[in-house]
Amino acid sequence: MSGCEILQLDDRKEKILELIIDRYIKYGQPVGSKTISELMQNSISPATIRNEMSILYDIGFLEQPHKSAGRIPSQLGYRFYLDKLMQKKTLCGTSLNELDLWMNIKDPDYNNLIENTGKILSQITACMSILSSMVFELLTITKIEILKVSNHTIAIVVLTSSGIVKSKICKLNFDLNNDTINLIKNYVNKYFSGKSIECISKNYITYLVSDLDIYTALIIPILYIIYDICNSLHQFSFFINGQVNLLNYKVLEDNIADIIKILSNKDEVNFIIDEYKSKKNKQHLINTDVILGRELKKPELSNISLIISGYNIGTIGKGNIIIVGPNRLDYSSVIPWVEYFSKSLSLILSELLDIK
Repeated sequence: MSGCEILQLDDRKEKILELIIDRYIKYGQPVGSKTISELMQNSISPATIRNEMSILYDIGFLEQPHKSAGRIPSQLGYRFYLDKLMQKKTLCGTSLNELDLWMNIKDPDYNNLIENTGKILSQITACMSILSSMVFELLTITKIEILKVSNHTIAIVVLTSSGIVKSKICKLNFDLNNDTINLIKNYVNKYFSGKSIECISKNYITYLVSDLDIYTALIIPILYIIYDICNSLHQFSFFINGQVNLLNYKVLEDNIADIIKILSNKDEVNFIIDEYKSKKNKQHLINTDVILGRELKKPELSNISLIISGYNIGTIGKGNIIIVGPNRLDYSSVIPWVEYFSKSLSLILSELLDIK
Protein backbone atom coordinates (compact mmCIF):
# COMPACT_ATOMS: atom_id res chain seq x y z
CA MET A 1 0.00 0.00 0.00
CA SER A 2 1.26 3.46 -0.88
CA GLY A 3 -1.42 5.55 0.74
CA CYS A 4 0.98 8.41 1.32
CA GLU A 5 1.43 8.62 -2.46
CA ILE A 6 -2.32 9.04 -2.90
CA LEU A 7 -3.42 11.05 0.12
CA GLN A 8 -2.54 14.72 0.39
CA LEU A 9 -2.50 16.62 3.66
CA ASP A 10 -2.87 20.35 4.11
CA ASP A 11 -0.10 22.24 5.88
CA ARG A 12 -1.80 22.15 9.28
CA LYS A 13 -2.33 18.39 9.26
CA GLU A 14 1.25 17.87 8.10
CA LYS A 15 2.56 19.99 10.96
CA ILE A 16 0.40 18.20 13.53
CA LEU A 17 1.51 14.78 12.22
CA GLU A 18 5.14 15.85 12.28
CA LEU A 19 4.88 17.10 15.87
CA ILE A 20 3.11 13.92 17.02
CA ILE A 21 5.76 11.68 15.48
CA ASP A 22 8.69 13.75 16.77
CA ARG A 23 7.16 13.77 20.25
CA TYR A 24 6.39 10.05 20.20
CA ILE A 25 9.90 9.19 18.98
CA LYS A 26 11.38 11.24 21.81
CA TYR A 27 9.22 10.05 24.71
CA GLY A 28 7.45 6.88 23.57
CA GLN A 29 4.09 7.96 25.01
CA PRO A 30 0.78 8.63 23.19
CA VAL A 31 0.46 12.29 22.29
CA GLY A 32 -2.65 14.34 23.09
CA SER A 33 -4.14 17.44 21.53
CA LYS A 34 -3.21 19.66 24.49
CA THR A 35 0.48 18.80 24.09
CA ILE A 36 0.39 19.60 20.38
CA SER A 37 -1.40 22.88 21.05
CA GLU A 38 1.35 23.86 23.50
CA LEU A 39 4.06 22.88 21.00
CA MET A 40 2.33 25.16 18.50
CA GLN A 41 2.42 27.95 21.12
CA ASN A 42 -1.39 27.71 21.53
CA SER A 43 -1.91 29.16 18.06
CA ILE A 44 -4.52 26.45 17.47
CA SER A 45 -6.97 25.30 20.12
CA PRO A 46 -6.86 21.73 21.50
CA ALA A 47 -10.41 21.20 20.18
CA THR A 48 -9.35 22.05 16.63
CA ILE A 49 -6.27 19.83 16.94
CA ARG A 50 -8.42 16.98 18.25
CA ASN A 51 -10.55 17.27 15.13
CA GLU A 52 -7.48 17.21 12.89
CA MET A 53 -6.06 14.23 14.79
CA SER A 54 -9.38 12.44 14.34
CA ILE A 55 -9.10 12.91 10.57
CA LEU A 56 -5.49 11.66 10.61
CA TYR A 57 -6.71 8.64 12.55
CA ASP A 58 -9.53 7.98 10.09
CA ILE A 59 -7.20 8.00 7.07
CA GLY A 60 -4.76 5.64 8.80
CA PHE A 61 -1.88 7.94 9.74
CA LEU A 62 -2.45 7.63 13.50
CA GLU A 63 -3.41 4.85 15.88
CA GLN A 64 -5.03 4.93 19.32
CA PRO A 65 -3.47 2.44 21.73
CA HIS A 66 -5.91 0.93 24.22
CA LYS A 67 -8.20 3.60 25.71
CA SER A 68 -5.58 6.32 25.79
CA ALA A 69 -6.72 9.81 24.88
CA GLY A 70 -3.52 10.27 22.93
CA ARG A 71 -2.44 9.03 19.52
CA ILE A 72 0.66 7.33 18.15
CA PRO A 73 1.87 7.10 14.54
CA SER A 74 0.88 4.16 12.37
CA GLN A 75 3.30 2.66 9.85
CA LEU A 76 1.52 4.64 7.15
CA GLY A 77 2.07 7.76 9.23
CA TYR A 78 5.76 6.93 9.63
CA ARG A 79 6.05 6.39 5.88
CA PHE A 80 4.52 9.78 5.12
CA TYR A 81 6.80 11.37 7.72
CA LEU A 82 9.93 9.72 6.26
CA ASP A 83 9.05 10.53 2.66
CA LYS A 84 7.88 14.10 3.16
CA LEU A 85 8.16 15.63 6.63
CA MET A 86 11.35 14.52 8.35
CA GLN A 87 14.14 17.07 8.66
CA LYS A 88 17.54 15.47 8.99
CA LYS A 89 19.85 16.81 11.66
CA THR A 90 23.31 18.10 10.86
CA LEU A 91 26.30 16.16 12.15
CA CYS A 92 28.82 18.25 13.99
CA GLY A 93 31.12 18.34 16.98
CA THR A 94 34.31 16.77 18.22
CA SER A 95 33.11 13.20 17.65
CA LEU A 96 32.73 13.83 13.93
CA ASN A 97 36.27 15.22 13.70
CA GLU A 98 37.59 12.17 15.53
CA LEU A 99 35.73 9.87 13.16
CA ASP A 100 37.11 11.71 10.14
CA LEU A 101 40.63 11.13 11.47
CA TRP A 102 39.94 7.46 12.21
CA MET A 103 38.32 6.83 8.81
CA ASN A 104 41.39 8.21 7.07
CA ILE A 105 43.79 5.73 8.70
CA LYS A 106 44.66 3.50 5.76
CA ASP A 107 44.32 -0.11 6.90
CA PRO A 108 45.48 -2.31 4.00
CA ASP A 109 42.88 -4.92 4.99
CA TYR A 110 39.64 -3.33 3.77
CA ASN A 111 37.55 -5.92 5.65
CA ASN A 112 38.93 -4.55 8.93
CA LEU A 113 37.71 -1.09 7.97
CA ILE A 114 34.24 -2.40 7.10
CA GLU A 115 33.96 -4.46 10.28
CA ASN A 116 35.13 -1.63 12.54
CA THR A 117 32.74 0.77 10.82
CA GLY A 118 29.88 -1.55 11.80
CA LYS A 119 31.03 -1.61 15.43
CA ILE A 120 31.14 2.18 15.61
CA LEU A 121 27.76 2.58 13.88
CA SER A 122 26.08 0.24 16.36
CA GLN A 123 27.54 2.26 19.24
CA ILE A 124 26.53 5.63 17.81
CA THR A 125 22.99 4.62 16.85
CA ALA A 126 22.32 2.23 19.79
CA CYS A 127 21.01 -0.23 17.22
CA MET A 128 22.10 -3.42 15.52
CA SER A 129 24.32 -2.90 12.49
CA ILE A 130 24.86 -5.17 9.49
CA LEU A 131 27.60 -4.36 7.00
CA SER A 132 28.27 -6.61 4.05
CA SER A 133 31.75 -6.96 2.66
CA MET A 134 32.34 -5.82 -0.86
CA VAL A 135 31.21 -7.87 -3.83
CA PHE A 136 33.64 -7.15 -6.63
CA GLU A 137 32.58 -6.98 -10.24
CA LEU A 138 34.52 -6.57 -13.50
CA LEU A 139 37.73 -7.81 -11.90
CA THR A 140 40.33 -9.68 -13.91
CA ILE A 141 43.41 -11.54 -12.77
CA THR A 142 46.51 -9.73 -13.97
CA LYS A 143 49.11 -12.09 -12.51
CA ILE A 144 49.64 -14.94 -10.07
CA GLU A 145 52.81 -15.13 -8.02
CA ILE A 146 54.07 -18.37 -6.48
CA LEU A 147 56.40 -17.77 -3.54
CA LYS A 148 58.34 -20.46 -1.69
CA VAL A 149 57.74 -20.36 2.07
CA SER A 150 59.43 -23.64 3.04
CA ASN A 151 60.42 -26.92 1.41
CA HIS A 152 56.78 -28.04 1.31
CA THR A 153 54.88 -24.76 1.44
CA ILE A 154 54.12 -22.01 -1.07
CA ALA A 155 52.19 -18.75 -0.95
CA ILE A 156 49.80 -18.23 -3.86
CA VAL A 157 49.32 -14.51 -4.51
CA VAL A 158 46.58 -13.37 -6.90
CA LEU A 159 46.89 -9.81 -8.27
CA THR A 160 43.84 -8.21 -9.88
CA SER A 161 43.13 -5.38 -12.28
CA SER A 162 41.94 -3.14 -9.44
CA GLY A 163 45.14 -3.55 -7.46
CA ILE A 164 43.47 -5.88 -4.96
CA VAL A 165 45.86 -8.59 -3.81
CA LYS A 166 44.74 -11.83 -2.20
CA SER A 167 46.98 -14.63 -1.00
CA LYS A 168 46.74 -18.05 0.56
CA ILE A 169 49.20 -20.65 1.85
CA CYS A 170 49.34 -24.08 0.23
CA LYS A 171 51.14 -27.09 1.73
CA LEU A 172 52.33 -29.78 -0.69
CA ASN A 173 53.48 -33.38 -0.25
CA PHE A 174 56.76 -33.02 -2.13
CA ASP A 175 59.95 -31.01 -2.03
CA LEU A 176 59.91 -27.68 -3.81
CA ASN A 177 62.78 -26.49 -5.96
CA ASN A 178 63.06 -23.56 -8.33
CA ASP A 179 62.14 -25.66 -11.38
CA THR A 180 58.93 -26.88 -9.73
CA ILE A 181 57.95 -23.39 -8.63
CA ASN A 182 58.55 -21.99 -12.13
CA LEU A 183 56.50 -24.82 -13.66
CA ILE A 184 53.57 -24.05 -11.33
CA LYS A 185 53.89 -20.31 -11.94
CA ASN A 186 53.95 -20.66 -15.73
CA TYR A 187 51.00 -23.05 -15.71
CA VAL A 188 48.66 -20.96 -13.54
CA ASN A 189 49.46 -17.72 -15.36
CA LYS A 190 48.81 -19.42 -18.71
CA TYR A 191 45.29 -20.42 -17.66
CA PHE A 192 44.32 -17.63 -15.25
CA SER A 193 46.00 -14.36 -16.23
CA GLY A 194 43.61 -12.05 -18.05
CA LYS A 195 40.52 -13.98 -16.96
CA SER A 196 37.59 -12.41 -15.12
CA ILE A 197 37.15 -13.73 -11.58
CA GLU A 198 33.55 -14.56 -12.53
CA CYS A 199 34.90 -17.05 -15.06
CA ILE A 200 36.89 -18.97 -12.46
CA SER A 201 34.08 -21.42 -11.74
CA LYS A 202 34.09 -25.00 -10.51
CA ASN A 203 33.39 -26.08 -14.08
CA TYR A 204 36.48 -24.27 -15.28
CA ILE A 205 38.62 -25.90 -12.58
CA THR A 206 37.15 -29.32 -13.47
CA TYR A 207 38.06 -28.71 -17.11
CA LEU A 208 41.66 -27.88 -16.18
CA VAL A 209 41.95 -30.91 -13.90
CA SER A 210 40.74 -33.25 -16.66
CA ASP A 211 43.53 -31.99 -18.91
CA LEU A 212 46.42 -32.12 -16.42
CA ASP A 213 47.81 -35.54 -17.27
CA ILE A 214 51.22 -36.00 -15.57
CA TYR A 215 50.97 -32.86 -13.41
CA THR A 216 47.76 -33.84 -11.63
CA ALA A 217 49.15 -34.34 -8.11
CA LEU A 218 51.25 -31.21 -8.38
CA ILE A 219 48.67 -28.76 -9.69
CA ILE A 220 45.27 -29.84 -8.32
CA PRO A 221 45.66 -28.35 -4.79
CA ILE A 222 46.83 -25.07 -6.30
CA LEU A 223 43.90 -24.87 -8.73
CA TYR A 224 41.37 -25.18 -5.92
CA ILE A 225 43.12 -22.56 -3.80
CA ILE A 226 43.02 -20.12 -6.73
CA TYR A 227 39.32 -20.92 -7.08
CA ASP A 228 38.78 -20.18 -3.36
CA ILE A 229 40.58 -16.85 -3.67
CA CYS A 230 38.51 -15.79 -6.69
CA ASN A 231 35.31 -16.99 -5.04
CA SER A 232 36.06 -14.91 -1.94
CA LEU A 233 36.24 -11.79 -4.11
CA HIS A 234 32.87 -12.56 -5.67
CA GLN A 235 31.03 -13.52 -2.48
CA PHE A 236 29.97 -11.36 0.42
CA SER A 237 29.98 -11.89 4.15
CA PHE A 238 28.28 -10.01 6.98
CA PHE A 239 29.74 -8.14 9.90
CA ILE A 240 27.01 -7.98 12.55
CA ASN A 241 27.29 -5.86 15.68
CA GLY A 242 25.05 -4.48 18.42
CA GLN A 243 22.47 -7.27 18.66
CA VAL A 244 22.39 -6.63 22.41
CA ASN A 245 21.23 -3.05 21.73
CA LEU A 246 17.85 -4.37 20.60
CA LEU A 247 17.21 -5.63 24.14
CA ASN A 248 16.82 -2.00 25.21
CA TYR A 249 13.61 -1.57 23.18
CA LYS A 250 10.56 -2.90 25.01
CA VAL A 251 8.48 -3.07 21.84
CA LEU A 252 10.88 -5.68 20.43
CA GLU A 253 11.21 -7.93 23.48
CA ASP A 254 8.56 -10.48 22.43
CA ASN A 255 10.28 -11.15 19.09
CA ILE A 256 13.90 -10.38 19.88
CA ALA A 257 15.17 -13.94 19.27
CA ASP A 258 13.38 -14.22 15.92
CA ILE A 259 14.54 -10.77 14.82
CA ILE A 260 18.19 -11.57 15.51
CA LYS A 261 17.92 -15.04 13.97
CA ILE A 262 16.37 -13.76 10.74
CA LEU A 263 18.66 -10.75 10.34
CA SER A 264 21.79 -12.74 11.18
CA ASN A 265 21.11 -14.93 8.15
CA LYS A 266 22.85 -13.34 5.18
CA ASP A 267 20.56 -15.11 2.70
CA GLU A 268 17.49 -13.63 4.42
CA VAL A 269 19.00 -10.15 4.46
CA ASN A 270 20.15 -10.43 0.86
CA PHE A 271 16.61 -11.45 -0.12
CA ILE A 272 15.17 -8.43 1.70
CA ILE A 273 17.60 -6.09 -0.09
CA ASP A 274 16.97 -7.65 -3.51
CA GLU A 275 13.20 -7.44 -2.97
CA TYR A 276 13.51 -3.80 -1.98
CA LYS A 277 15.69 -2.93 -4.99
CA SER A 278 13.26 -4.74 -7.26
CA LYS A 279 10.27 -2.80 -5.92
CA LYS A 280 12.15 0.48 -6.21
CA ASN A 281 13.57 -0.49 -9.61
CA LYS A 282 17.13 0.08 -8.36
CA GLN A 283 20.33 -1.64 -9.42
CA HIS A 284 22.26 -0.53 -6.34
CA LEU A 285 21.53 1.02 -2.97
CA ILE A 286 23.14 4.45 -3.04
CA ASN A 287 20.66 6.74 -1.33
CA THR A 288 19.71 5.97 2.25
CA ASP A 289 16.20 4.53 2.59
CA VAL A 290 14.02 3.06 5.32
CA ILE A 291 12.02 -0.16 5.18
CA LEU A 292 9.34 -0.29 7.87
CA GLY A 293 8.56 -3.60 9.56
CA ARG A 294 5.17 -4.34 8.04
CA GLU A 295 6.60 -3.68 4.59
CA LEU A 296 8.81 -6.74 5.12
CA LYS A 297 5.77 -9.09 5.19
CA LYS A 298 7.20 -11.05 8.15
CA PRO A 299 5.15 -10.88 11.37
CA GLU A 300 8.28 -11.27 13.52
CA LEU A 301 9.73 -8.10 11.99
CA SER A 302 6.61 -5.92 12.14
CA ASN A 303 7.96 -3.65 14.90
CA ILE A 304 11.41 -2.99 13.44
CA SER A 305 12.74 -0.65 10.81
CA LEU A 306 15.73 -1.10 8.55
CA ILE A 307 17.75 1.92 7.53
CA ILE A 308 19.65 0.77 4.46
CA SER A 309 22.28 2.30 2.27
CA GLY A 310 25.07 1.20 0.00
CA TYR A 311 28.67 2.05 -0.61
CA ASN A 312 30.43 1.78 -3.94
CA ILE A 313 34.07 1.38 -4.92
CA GLY A 314 34.20 2.96 -8.35
CA THR A 315 32.51 0.57 -10.75
CA ILE A 316 34.12 -2.61 -9.45
CA GLY A 317 32.55 -3.24 -6.06
CA LYS A 318 29.65 -2.53 -3.78
CA GLY A 319 28.46 -3.32 -0.28
CA ASN A 320 25.54 -2.59 2.02
CA ILE A 321 25.04 -0.82 5.34
CA ILE A 322 21.96 -1.69 7.40
CA ILE A 323 20.84 -0.34 10.77
CA VAL A 324 18.19 -2.35 12.62
CA GLY A 325 16.07 -0.60 15.22
CA PRO A 326 12.46 -0.19 16.35
CA ASN A 327 9.84 1.73 14.36
CA ARG A 328 10.11 4.42 17.05
CA LEU A 329 13.61 5.41 16.02
CA ASP A 330 15.12 8.89 15.86
CA TYR A 331 15.41 8.76 12.07
CA SER A 332 16.44 12.42 11.77
CA SER A 333 19.58 11.63 13.80
CA VAL A 334 20.35 8.08 12.68
CA ILE A 335 19.98 8.56 8.92
CA PRO A 336 22.69 11.28 8.71
CA TRP A 337 25.12 8.89 10.45
CA VAL A 338 24.36 6.14 7.96
CA GLU A 339 24.86 8.59 5.10
CA TYR A 340 28.15 9.77 6.61
CA PHE A 341 29.56 6.25 6.83
CA SER A 342 28.22 5.30 3.40
CA LYS A 343 29.96 8.26 1.78
CA SER A 344 33.14 7.85 3.83
CA LEU A 345 33.47 4.14 3.07
CA SER A 346 32.97 4.77 -0.65
CA LEU A 347 35.66 7.45 -0.72
CA ILE A 348 38.21 5.74 1.51
CA LEU A 349 37.90 2.30 -0.05
CA SER A 350 38.21 3.82 -3.51
CA GLU A 351 41.37 5.63 -2.42
CA LEU A 352 42.74 2.54 -0.66
CA LEU A 353 42.23 0.41 -3.76
CA ASP A 354 43.22 3.28 -6.08
CA ILE A 355 39.89 3.23 -7.92
CA LYS A 356 38.84 6.34 -9.81
